[in-house]
Amino acid sequence: RFLKRFSIDFGYLYLTEKSNFKRDYFSLYSALLKYHRIRTQNLDAWFSLGVMHVGYDVNKSGFGVGLGGELFVKKPVSLLFSHKWTKINNEEVNNTKMLLKYHIRRYHISSGYEHFKIGVSKINTFSLGIGASF
Repeated sequence: RFLKRFSIDFGYLYLTEKSNFKRDYFSLYSALLKYHRIRTQNLDAWFSLGVMHVGYDVNKSGFGVGLGGELFVKKPVSLLFSHKWTKINNEEVNNTKMLLKYHIRRYHISSGYEHFKIGVSKINTFSLGIGASF
């Protein structure tokens, strides 16, 4: 994190779906500048602005916004809520997360619920992930 109230959030999402006749792909890249409005020992809350890009057949970028918070329950466990939103080709693309995170130094392992809205499609899923903070 540079400065005390700002950080940069880079994200990459890749989804694939196999139907009877073909396989569909979706990728979403995001680069958001986060402003940490509340930063205490137990709570971190932010909003963010930046760019989000949908790859493959769409291959377009749009202005992205986000907000979120992380509650540090007891070392090394935290609860995270975040929401990212953009509009590409007049269709909404958003990602909402509610995760339980286990921190190991500058890294974390996460598990929880994610919701995606990609145009008219809505996807609810279980999530597993890893991350790093520098």
